[in-house]
Amino acid sequence: MGYTVDVYRRELKPGKNPWDFALFVAFFPQLVAGPIERAKRLRAQIQSPRRPGLEDLYAGAFLLVWGLFQKIVIADNMAGVVNATFGGGAPYNGAEMMVACYAFSFQLLCDFAGYSCMAVGAGRLMGFRLTTNFRAPYFASNLRNFWNRWHVSLTRWFGNYVYHPLRNMPGAGAGRATGSVLLTFLLVGLWHGA
Repeated sequence: MGYTVDVYRRELKPGKNPWDFALFVAFFPQLVAGPIERAKRLRAQIQSPRRPGLEDLYAGAFLLVWGLFQKIVIADNMAGVVNATFGGGAPYNGAEMMVACYAFSFQLLCDFAGYSCMAVGAGRLMGFRLTTNFRAPYFASNLRNFWNRWHVSLTRWFGNYVYHPLRNMPGAGAGRATGSVLLTFLLVGLWHGA
């Protein structure tokens, strides 16, 4: 969708090669869990020759292994703690619920960041430089910094295609800003699922 909007806004000229467009749309590393690459950035990489070197192979392999570790070792083990607490029928005390809540937050982060890291690693093995999607969000100093570190490409996408266009529309002043934020967060929440 971003590709066609960028062309419509005249921020990007339409491509002439249908195979380049098909590769952009079907580029498998970004399809499952992101990162969501802007057409300007990914199309330039598609159109230029790539010759992955040893640094790309090492970095790509490291990212693949690190992503697998996050998913299989951390997230899947946290899922056991979370499911035992939230899925069980027994009453739990406050400490057990707190442990389950923290476990769920790490399960969520490592599950999604692991998939994203594997996508970046797979792209790197092929010579593509994809956006790092998670930049230690739990070390953020405030909420704004958190959203600049959590699923970076999705935050940018919603900013570029939902929030800023809504906020910059002519009309009500302060109410427009608040409505833009609320609608954007609603859509981000729906994108993440129930």
